[in-house]
Amino acid sequence: MSKKEKSILSAIAVFMVIIMAGIIGCSFVVESNKNQEYVTQVEGVITLREAKEIALKDAGIEDYSTVQFTSQRQKNEKGICYYDLEFHDLETEYEYEINCSNGEIIASSFDIFDYD
Repeated sequence: MSKKEKSILSAIAVFMVIIMAGIIGCSFVVESNKNQEYVTQVEGVITLREAKEIALKDAGIEDYSTVQFTSQRQKNEKGICYYDLEFHDLETEYEYEINCSNGEIIASSFDIFDYD
């Protein structure tokens, strides 16, 4: 095999790796085992645990024992990776979108429970 052929094959291999990295880019695996959470993050600076802490701090929740997360996903829309979190405490339901790369809050909302 000539040097030119080796160079071309190397360039193709590098290109394929870049494409695969982009496809995999924003994926992660969450496994639950008796209320323990194991997160394997493929890409991104902010972990799921850190995203939860950012949301809870922003919501002003100090007593974490009253909080239950009902949904927690990592999504990718228009090239932006973010955590989509839904949780509630005893009085309020919250929804947050936290940027995976920098921890910025993209969106947030809350609804106060009406017990009447």
